[in-house]
Amino acid sequence: MGERRETEGQHEVAETKPSSTMATLTRQACPECGGVMEVKQQGGTKEYVCHVGHRLGLQSMIADKTDLVERRMWGALSQSEELGDLLEQAREGHDPAALGSLQEEIEARRDDMERLRAVIERSRVDLSRK
Repeated sequence: MGERRETEGQHEVAETKPSSTMATLTRQACPECGGVMEVKQQGGTKEYVCHVGHRLGLQSMIADKTDLVERRMWGALSQSEELGDLLEQAREGHDPAALGSLQEEIEARRDDMERLRAVIERSRVDLSRK
């Protein structure tokens, strides 16, 4: 089984070897597979290792988590836009008594989408400054 190891900001594949270093469970999930992660302190370096063998340094964990969060936010925005489209379709030809509540839901979804898009864009700008 291979492992990812950080080398000057890059990942490399190496053979998984048993380690005598003490590992501690973390609240972190592996950004690649979602598995449980342990952290190992090796000298001044932290290494995160998941149960299937993915290995990442601290900087790689930060970069991979950042990418994962951004992808999921874009996914949420996409799904919200699709839901808005479905609500618009439901509004067409719907019982006039229910039109008000559908319109309120559509407007609430649009507001949510605008806020989510603003968060995503702000996150991209903030990360580019670092």
